[in-house]
Amino acid sequence: MLLSDISRKEIIDGNQAEKLGMPGRMELDIDENSGRIREIIISSSPLRRRAGEWRFHWEDILKIGEDVLIMDAGKGRTKRSKE
Repeated sequence: MLLSDISRKEIIDGNQAEKLGMPGRMELDIDENSGRIREIIISSSPLRRRAGEWRFHWEDILKIGEDVLIMDAGKGRTKRSKE
């Protein structure tokens, strides 16, 4: 599966059963020493209701389904607003 495939999936917080919406742009934060993915960074469109940037630890992904990405977004989620 490609990162572009994941970016087309609706994101669901499996902890709160809350729709977080469709991502705008996705990036990965990769540890240069180990090559492991540390975080997935999701930037939404400024025109959306929840504009901003979300960061999730890679380990917080519970399931990648056909149409959705289910996250345990409880303590692993941070949101930073765009300025």
